[in-house]
Amino acid sequence: MNKLDISGWKEFVIGKLFEIKRPDSRSIKQYEDGSVPFVSSGNFNNGIDKFVTPFSDECLDRGNCITISPVDGSCFYQPTDFLGRGGGGSSIILLYNDNLNEKNGMFISTILRKH
Repeated sequence: MNKLDISGWKEFVIGKLFEIKRPDSRSIKQYEDGSVPFVSSGNFNNGIDKFVTPFSDECLDRGNCITISPVDGSCFYQPTDFLGRGGGGSSIILLYNDNLNEKNGMFISTILRKH
């Protein structure tokens, strides 16, 4: 296996590389069971608390992003659209970049989690 050359790597400011967003204010208690991931500040299962049914007029948070928990710093790549926990101090943070994909998203979220 080839070693990864990190000699050219340097620190970066997340806000300069990513568009930072927060989900709308919502709580998991509002939802019935369903098929859409509800992502919160958990450290397990990709941050997914359970699968829910969104309201008919509700817009999902766009997938292909990295979610960060302000509670414990856990980071996960979210490949698909989801409902994110918003409002209050434990609202997750969403990072978007047009060049993000599954491979580099998983890599970057792992690096952020370990840093």
